[in-house]
Amino acid sequence: MKNFFVVPLLVVAAASTRSACTTFFITKNGQMVFDRNYDWITATGMVCTNLRGLQKISLAERWKISPWVSQYGSITFNQYGKEFPAGGMNEKMCNE
Repeated sequence: MKNFFVVPLLVVAAASTRSACTTFFITKNGQMVFDRNYDWITATGMVCTNLRGLQKISLAERWKISPWVSQYGSITFNQYGKEFPAGGMNEKMCNE
């Protein structure tokens, strides 16, 4: 009987210490909003503006370099350096 109460208590305690992200998507009157946040404490970050037409270099799988030119300007949130964004927003939707 003792384990009947202890095991569920441990499961609840373990679940409450886990971290996760929260995301949502809302659409109303043709307007779409997507957002997410990190539900854990992180180090400081920076908000960067990226102009359209900037030449960039991405590191792809197995350290292959992939150069590209930005088609749209964007604002990004970066925690690990300017070229390592954790999220952001383009000035225009890509499918327009």
